[in-house]
Amino acid sequence: MKTRSALAIAVIGAASLGLTACGAGQISQTADQVAAVDGASGQTEDTAVNVRDVTILVTDSSQASLKFTAVNDEKKGGEAVNLNSVKVDGTPVQLAANPNIGSGCSLIVNTPRQNEVQPSASRDHMCAEYGIATIADPGAVPGQQREVTFSFSNGDITVNAPVSKEL
Repeated sequence: MKTRSALAIAVIGAASLGLTACGAGQISQTADQVAAVDGASGQTEDTAVNVRDVTILVTDSSQASLKFTAVNDEKKGGEAVNLNSVKVDGTPVQLAANPNIGSGCSLIVNTPRQNEVQPSASRDHMCAEYGIATIADPGAVPGQQREVTFSFSNGDITVNAPVSKEL
């Protein structure tokens, strides 16, 4: 009887060890998950500034806007960064926003229509500026991608942004 119990325990132990090892070394499906946003993302080499949800939005009238959020991830009290320029395929983007981004703050740039419904940035608990970026006829159609380069005072970020139709 003792032999049978010892054998059963050994088999159960070996089975549980074998089953737990099935996942060892495997690539998990969630290891490379990214945020569920349409646009591209990137960061400066020093990782202090991130751009998120970079998307070129076109309308029926061949007008286009650039939508993005730039975040200065420096801790509070750190240095502010300046957005010097934005270019789509080498063409300058017209930016109507305060280009100075304080530490721990964001610059949220959207279409003129979407910018009208943004909350006021004057609230104490929010550290965000809102703006508009327009592109002079980029010749882009939904489904394409365009190279967008952001030039900040601490480095450049280049991403391939999707082109989408403004809703």
